Amino acid sequence: MQHALSLKHTIFVTYMKPKDMPRQELTNKHCEHAEIPSAGQLEIWDTKIPGLGLRLSQGGRKAFVVMVRVRGLGKQRRVTLGAYPKLGLAKARIRAKEIIEDAQLGVDPREKAETERQAKAKLKRETERRNHQTFEKIAKDFIENYAKVNAPRYWRAMERSLVNHAYPFWEARPIHEISRADVRELIRSTSRTTPIAANRLLQILRKLFDWAAKEELVEASPVVGIDKPARERERERVLTDAEIRAIWNASNEKLQHPFGTLIKLLFTTAQRRNEVAGMIWDELNFDTGHWSIPGSRAKNAKGHLCPLSPLALEILKATPETGTYVISSGVRGDKPVSGFSKAKLLLDKHSGVTDWRFHDIRRTVATKIRGMGIDRVTVSKILNHSEGGITKVYDRYAAEPEKEQALRRWGEELRRIVESKPQEKVVTLTGR
Repeated sequence: MQHALSLKHTIFVTYMKPKDMPRQELTNKHCEHAEIPSAGQLEIWDTKIPGLGLRLSQGGRKAFVVMVRVRGLGKQRRVTLGAYPKLGLAKARIRAKEIIEDAQLGVDPREKAETERQAKAKLKRETERRNHQTFEKIAKDFIENYAKVNAPRYWRAMERSLVNHAYPFWEARPIHEISRADVRELIRSTSRTTPIAANRLLQILRKLFDWAAKEELVEASPVVGIDKPARERERERVLTDAEIRAIWNASNEKLQHPFGTLIKLLFTTAQRRNEVAGMIWDELNFDTGHWSIPGSRAKNAKGHLCPLSPLALEILKATPETGTYVISSGVRGDKPVSGFSKAKLLLDKHSGVTDWRFHDIRRTVATKIRGMGIDRVTVSKILNHSEGGITKVYDRYAAEPEKEQALRRWGEELRRIVESKPQEKVVTLTGR
């Protein structure tokens, strides 16, 4: 006899004789106390949800099954829903009803189960993969594949900031778990003791997570919308003539080479500290009086021709050529000079000038040159500043003659400053 039940559509269960197919409305009590067969299996079919059965197996195992015929395919499927009592009767009926309705729509329960199994396995693999993508691992990949390529002069500082400030909080944490609240808390914590370092860390994290998002390592950057914790003032320190003279003399008499040479070339060329420190002899042309700074070493990645004044040439010609680098360290002169902090402390001690930075020399020179009547554009060209807007697109004039004249005049003024004697204080005595 064929049994049928109308839900939304007619569904069909197996052909079985009533004597071979015990049926009754299953209850929790019946499921619990159903007699286990001494051999083989026995299936009791539910009258409330036809197609749902309780399978009793020799040895005491009980499990819910559902049997359906898939519409349009003519396939009859028996699906095991789960073991009783881990799967209760109420949930078994809900699950059976879902499978019956799927079968009415032509969905094969076995194929659906296999698809779900594969999806779960894929999700598990993806979860395991993402859990292995810790912040430390992604940060190292970021330094290697982004920072070293796009910021070759600063990647060590970026790495140091991450190691010192971010690793203690996130080192072994999966990167996809890091939220905006986590970033905000890290930045606030860092800002309590080192506010400027917190600003720099935020900049680095912004680049790191933007890169990670592009690499599909995170869905979105958690740094979006987080502001710098500390307000930074633009430095305005300009050295006086007396301070220039004191620093120059201390460089000559106490620091000498290599740091004394470095300081004097900073004053004569107005170029950046790292650009001067990395100067190599092959970049210099003594015949034309020019120093060619390649784009690979310039901060803005733009090559730059720096005119050398007579004073700068005197300093360079008096510098011993011990290796590749003009201001070198190492036995063979094969490394650029380093250890700027220690040199700065010595310079402060012997010059008596404090509260200044190496970059203040560059600002001082630019200010002095402007004070000599040199136009702002020429000063910008000397400093190799990046230009923007329409000027960047159309104005390719390098202003070499103007730069050369300006630095020559500055060299003459600098010589006057450092060779002049300090003014003595005059005390006027008044008679009674």
